[in-house]
Amino acid sequence: MALRSRRRWCSVVITGAGAGLGRELALGYAAQGCIVFGTAASSAEVQELRTASGGRVSLAVSDVTKFTKGRIWAEGVSEALDGAGLDLLINRSHVIPPSPLEAVPIDTARYVFEQNVLGAMSIINAFLPALRRSRGRILQIVDAMASTPVPFSGLAGATNAALDALLSAYRADLKPHSVHITTALMGRVQGSDASKTSALISAAEDMTPEQRELYGRQLATYAKRIGVPAADLLDARGAAALLIEILERDPAPSRVAVGADAEAVLKAIQHLSDDELDDMRLEPTATS
Repeated sequence: MALRSRRRWCSVVITGAGAGLGRELALGYAAQGCIVFGTAASSAEVQELRTASGGRVSLAVSDVTKFTKGRIWAEGVSEALDGAGLDLLINRSHVIPPSPLEAVPIDTARYVFEQNVLGAMSIINAFLPALRRSRGRILQIVDAMASTPVPFSGLAGATNAALDALLSAYRADLKPHSVHITTALMGRVQGSDASKTSALISAAEDMTPEQRELYGRQLATYAKRIGVPAADLLDARGAAALLIEILERDPAPSRVAVGADAEAVLKAIQHLSDDELDDMRLEPTATS
């Protein structure tokens, strides 16, 4: 595909830009001369990115999953743009701790849906006026593995399915206004599995004795397998560079897999039967 005539985004907003993939995306766009706004988890991340980018990245410590805080932050960014419009909004789904669905409290499930589905809707809606002014683009980053949830990731898969339906509706709603949406199915990125392993251990500790008897062995097997480094994992900088290149394609894709493992998942969904997909889902927790 042809590149977008070497167009460079003038203004970019990235949620979760203080570390990891979000940080590398922020620095990548700043290196192209863009002004980048985003959210971070701490004031230390805010200062580090401002220094590393030569002042082009301006982050705020804000929990955008809290709808009021997210709206206030978005209004502040829109004011800073001074009517110029927003060229690119990058929204990242939140990591959902793995757990058997039986062990997930309903209040936890409700909170997770608010984070990943209603939170995304809140942020998109807040920035739509600015995106329409510049005929901008939305990039939604989701976990590729949630597209065909393995055991203990059912909640992630459910929110991913809801978010996918939401994005499809947005895509249709916004096409007449020339605001385009790309969904990136992200594979594993180097360093991202450590937190998942810790979450699995915590999930086992939070279970009742009966639940540990039912699921403990499978959880331990899963934690051990995802802790083994894979040779073909992208690093955060490489993944960011690939996403930036994808968004410069003309036209940019509506959906794209990023990483060899993400491509394998997408291919499996397209070509395997339901029974074959079930067998594939069970592989990470097979104990024999």
